[in-house]
Amino acid sequence: MWGVSTMLDKLGLVTIEAYLLGREQVIERQQQELLDLSTAVIKFWEGIVAVPLIGTLDSERTQVVMESVLEAIVESEVVIAIIDITGVTAVHTLVAQHLLKKRWRPCA
Repeated sequence: MWGVSTMLDKLGLVTIEAYLLGREQVIERQQQELLDLSTAVIKFWEGIVAVPLIGTLDSERTQVVMESVLEAIVESEVVIAIIDITGVTAVHTLVAQHLLKKRWRPCA
């Protein structure tokens, strides 16, 4: 009886671990999809795009934003890219340092 109980416990653990792994993969995929959706590049005029941002800028999201902007620049031959951070509530320290080191020409 003890052997059957031990075997059922191990089977239960394997089942739970497989279920949790599947859930984690779904959650990671959904997080990536939301991240991609939250970085829309809007074309205003020929050669001008804007990226309105809201929420928090961490290093992962900033990387996605920069990739989106660079793709838009290449695809549409963008001359001006406006990154609107008025809706950003928090910026992580490393991201802020990176943004400050860049030679941006801010709009007044």
